[in-house]
Amino acid sequence: MRRVRQNSIPGYAIFGYLGQRKGLEITFLLGIFLVVSIIGYINFSSLVSFFIFFFLSLFVCRILFGKHVRRIAGLFVFYSLVALILFMLQYTSIPEYRGLSGPRGVGTDDSKFYSQVLGGVPVGPGVMFDRININPFSNVLRIVIRIFPYKDIHLLDLLFFNVFGLSFIPIFTSRLAYKLTQERKVSDLAFKFVAICPIILTNGLILVRDGWTAVLFTGAVYFLLTSRYLLMGGLIILLWYIRLASGIQLTVALLVFSYYKFRNYQGYYTEKVLLGMISFAVMAFFVMALFPIVFEYSQRRGLLLAGSFLFRKDFVEGFIAEGVARSNKTSIFYIISSQPFYLRIPLGFLFFLGAPFLSIQNLRYEGIYIPRAFLAQLFFVLFPFYLKYLIQGISYAWKKKELSIGLTTATLFFLLLALSQLSLQFRHKTMVMPLFYILVGYGFYHKTKISTQIGTLAAVGVICLQVLATLWRMT
Repeated sequence: MRRVRQNSIPGYAIFGYLGQRKGLEITFLLGIFLVVSIIGYINFSSLVSFFIFFFLSLFVCRILFGKHVRRIAGLFVFYSLVALILFMLQYTSIPEYRGLSGPRGVGTDDSKFYSQVLGGVPVGPGVMFDRININPFSNVLRIVIRIFPYKDIHLLDLLFFNVFGLSFIPIFTSRLAYKLTQERKVSDLAFKFVAICPIILTNGLILVRDGWTAVLFTGAVYFLLTSRYLLMGGLIILLWYIRLASGIQLTVALLVFSYYKFRNYQGYYTEKVLLGMISFAVMAFFVMALFPIVFEYSQRRGLLLAGSFLFRKDFVEGFIAEGVARSNKTSIFYIISSQPFYLRIPLGFLFFLGAPFLSIQNLRYEGIYIPRAFLAQLFFVLFPFYLKYLIQGISYAWKKKELSIGLTTATLFFLLLALSQLSLQFRHKTMVMPLFYILVGYGFYHKTKISTQIGTLAAVGVICLQVLATLWRMT
């Protein structure tokens, strides 16, 4: 097989420099200096929370893995710096929201969490404290703030808790990639890809749950494959608690990966258990695919069915339609979501696979610059390359009958299908990005001639579609 040149990866030269110990040390010290300086300028007391979570991350990493302390330290500083930059940009763009993501149509749920954690502190115009429907994630944050030796809680204090969780995503992804492929080069590349993922940075470094869903999801799968069932159980319970839908999706993924782990076990009882788990996963897949069809049929017949459980029609006709009307812009995703099931399901899946796409119009909303939108859309700049490697890896695994990659692909695609019909929110895609980058890293090093050609054509096709969509929005 032809040897792959690593420096053909976009940005690999930077990674090569940072991979040298001297370069790492200089970069780390510079990063620490910048982070401490910025925190001191914004809110001096938040230096306490920064160092609490910094040293906590080193301790937890040492306990869980016995190594990677340098990696976790570098990741924590890197994510802290990005979080601070994002905070300052949002504070500059929407000062009345104190560094939060902003009002409806611009921001997301971080204002709600912040208000609930602090017990009704007003955050921005029109943001009200809900004393009845306290989100489970707010309860977690309420426990977290008890470790701070002061009562004047700043947004940065809570953001460093998210930075703490986010710092483990690349490490879990790297170790999971190695368990699935037994290849160090794939593991290292998956680590680098996921560490700079725009989707994870956008949705993990503000005060929402999505970064934590990715941590808990990837960690639970890794602990399953390494037979650390107590830790796996703890992560499952926590994910079920902070977001029920993500907990259900994790359970389905664990059933699939359980087959990979226990496939070599012999015995009548084990075979029955495995058969039951696989049957459950297959049944769940078909229920997910067929439910929109049954729901649409029942509507025509005048029957009542809880369609919002699997397809959020009220969300499409409410929130998304309202946003389209306010902005007076064309939304391709809204058009797809409004189609009959036989178009909505496949098109929704494909759209979610590549989303968020490039859209210059979405960088501003009613005169407000949206920093998160800019960061999120950087994903599409890299997506054509990712898609090429993804196709290469899947094709190679199919040809070589690589069970681990096949199951990872099936799990990723099933979850994306579920998200495209259940949540309809792109930030929920954060949870499955580690699986995506494992497949991308695998595809970079494993390919066939035909898969390379198909992958290249697919990448070029995506770029052309994006150009056409941009021109269509401008007309």
